[in-house]
Amino acid sequence: MKLIEQLRDKNSWLHNLIMYALIGIISSGLDFTIFTLGSTVLGFPWLFVNIVSVTCGITVSFFLNRRYNFRVFDHPAIRAVLFFAVGFTGLILSELVLFWLTSLALPLLWAKFLSLVMVGFVQFCLNRLLSFGIHFDS
Repeated sequence: MKLIEQLRDKNSWLHNLIMYALIGIISSGLDFTIFTLGSTVLGFPWLFVNIVSVTCGITVSFFLNRRYNFRVFDHPAIRAVLFFAVGFTGLILSELVLFWLTSLALPLLWAKFLSLVMVGFVQFCLNRLLSFGIHFDS
């Protein structure tokens, strides 16, 4: 019963995590699609394509999380800067994870998928705490 109550409470950690994951599927799907097209179809260097694809994913994720998950509308510029700081920290982590996993001979697209999952959880924690968790004095 307590689990159901947490799912219904739009401010609960569990509800936010599930919504973040659903939004993450959308933004990561965009990220993954751009990455796949850029690196395998168009032949651009994958480290460069990863920067472009992650930036697109971060942008979509910010607007969807702001509107549908955390429902925090004050100070949009500050929150966007915080969200992008967390996102680009994730980008650096993603680059490191991709480099590490591909150096272990894991196929590139599997390495990208695993990096999305690992980095996504770290970013959820930071965004819930910082980007949408800080309360500003009005």
